[in-house]
Amino acid sequence: MDPSLIKIKTGAKACLGQYHEQMEEDDADDEVSTPEDIYEGTIPEIKNIPEMSELNDKMVQILRYHKLILSQTAGVNLMTVPDEFVGLIERNISMSRSDPTTSKDVLTVAEIEHIFLCVKSEFLGDSEVALYTYVQQKPAPSHLFVKLQELMLELCVRFLKGCPYFQSMTWDCKFRLLRKNITEICILLMMLSYERQSNSFKIILTGDTIVNITEESLYNYFSPYVSQDLFEFAANFSLYEIPGHVLIILVIICLYSRDGMLMKKQEKIDTARNYYQQLLFRYMNETSSEEQGSRHNATLHKALKTVKDFGEKIRSFEVLNNQTKINV
Repeated sequence: MDPSLIKIKTGAKACLGQYHEQMEEDDADDEVSTPEDIYEGTIPEIKNIPEMSELNDKMVQILRYHKLILSQTAGVNLMTVPDEFVGLIERNISMSRSDPTTSKDVLTVAEIEHIFLCVKSEFLGDSEVALYTYVQQKPAPSHLFVKLQELMLELCVRFLKGCPYFQSMTWDCKFRLLRKNITEICILLMMLSYERQSNSFKIILTGDTIVNITEESLYNYFSPYVSQDLFEFAANFSLYEIPGHVLIILVIICLYSRDGMLMKKQEKIDTARNYYQQLLFRYMNETSSEEQGSRHNATLHKALKTVKDFGEKIRSFEVLNNQTKINV
């Protein structure tokens, strides 16, 4: 899969007017429409009207206080942000560009989160039917794992095409960096959907379809010890309390990690990594006190080390020892 063949779309404006009116109304007047059809899958797919209503109300409240970066609010799962609200964020970002009081770094981080939300909504909608059909074929665990990794790879590439530096790199550089760091990238993307309160991964595919993945639901596809290790890691990693927009930037930093690997034009790769590291450093210092910023930086170093260690553990899982080639 050549990254240059993957197109990025930045829509998500269709329902902007509807939800703009909702934000100006009282909460009691907020209404949520839910489609009636849903298919049944082996991994639980939950269509829960009260849950969707609560989620929409939560998004409305968040956007009243954090108009640019949704995940500044603790506990926001970026993988369950309804498509309608992506348009509101786009409008807020557009307005902030002409506001001289808006921090340039905060605006850049907001744009990165918005790019991810746009790509995520488009990609999951495109992939829903194909993934469901594939799962119904009951593939071998190793094949299913590789399939999921390929989907995350495509999601990552679509997202990166909207961010600085990635497009200017050669295909060879992209290929080698993705091949080297894809496991760690997948781990960070996975953590975007983890909710500690329910100890599950939650994703909205299309409309009001919420996919809720629990440890038990993975027993149908992987051995219990693999599922147990995965959820144990997620529970422990969630204690770092890293917000979604920071996780997204860590995905980019992780991509540009050479770890001493010699590459052509490697100075460009190092420049890209330094750019995002400095962006994150400035952003955290600007949005928190100096003492908090130092603690946050130390936490992120620990978190990246934890991800790297778990990545090595994943590669040792028996289900992955068949040396299946991933075609990127």
